[in-house]
Amino acid sequence: MRPLRAGHAKIRPRPLKHATNRLGGLRKPSVQPRHQELRSPMTICIAALCSWLHGTKADGTPDFGMAVVTAADRMFTDAGLEIEYETGQGKWAAFGKRVIILVADSLPTQSEILGQLRGSIVDQENITAREVADLYSGLVLKYKREEAEKLFLAPYGMTMESFAESMQDNPNNLIMDLAQRVLEHSIGVEAIVAGVTAQGDGALYHVNGSGIITSHLDVGFVSIGSGHYHSNSFLTSRRYWNRWSYRDAVCAVYAAKRQAETAPGVGRQTDMILVNREGWDLVEAPMRDALEAEYAAYTKQLQKLESGMIKKVWGRVSKTHEKAQATVVVELSKATKSSTPHK
Repeated sequence: MRPLRAGHAKIRPRPLKHATNRLGGLRKPSVQPRHQELRSPMTICIAALCSWLHGTKADGTPDFGMAVVTAADRMFTDAGLEIEYETGQGKWAAFGKRVIILVADSLPTQSEILGQLRGSIVDQENITAREVADLYSGLVLKYKREEAEKLFLAPYGMTMESFAESMQDNPNNLIMDLAQRVLEHSIGVEAIVAGVTAQGDGALYHVNGSGIITSHLDVGFVSIGSGHYHSNSFLTSRRYWNRWSYRDAVCAVYAAKRQAETAPGVGRQTDMILVNREGWDLVEAPMRDALEAEYAAYTKQLQKLESGMIKKVWGRVSKTHEKAQATVVVELSKATKSSTPHK
């Protein structure tokens, strides 16, 4: 991913709420960074574990392992600037040969964190997905602390160090209220870390804006961004799990991404990447072309099946429906005559 030439998002306070705090005065306006107040993660990034045949072992048995297939759009959305367009820049970054990160939400913030992450990795060739997830999480927490300090503590002339001392020496209502705000603060970033373990098997992690890491080894897939409801629903309805073959997984992930395009802020352009013990690589162009053509045929056929189902359903119940409607008309006619007053 090419770093974006953008600084930190500006800070805009929310409107003053006319309510009192525990000290009896007016409650201070809740100040949130622009990326939290004005925008949601308008994108889609999907990753799914799958079975991969590496070849044949020395004893002649198949050498199966786990790989990760991913998909992401290229739509850039900024609600504050009121712009939305597709770019030539992907929403992923590679770290060494066998780990990639897919990102959502504030791209300027992500670019800064990923730049620091790349500089903190000593051995990029042998680093594992879990190690990258841990490093990324640590940088998210660092960014979160620095931003919380500027938002909530700096206006009172405090730093994190002096604030910690105040919590011990004078834990009054104001200090406790600030502590709650600092603890609940979350920055506008979200990421998927896809790669391999030290043994070369596929690994999949999700990191949220609070730095919490979640493994998706057993679930087998994860999505982030505004389209994640659509993609997760699609994969769940297909009963996806981590032992699907690559040939099935790449089709399912592509279809899930296309389903997610109905969500706001999700673009049509698609990057698809495979990661296994040999390294990461872009899904080849012939495969992408075949996926697009077959998905178009699939949706067209699905529309025909849905239309046919409607006709067949009403064909089976039409006579019963018509008889019921005739009965209703007769009953209404009788009711109308009985309610008409005699002259």
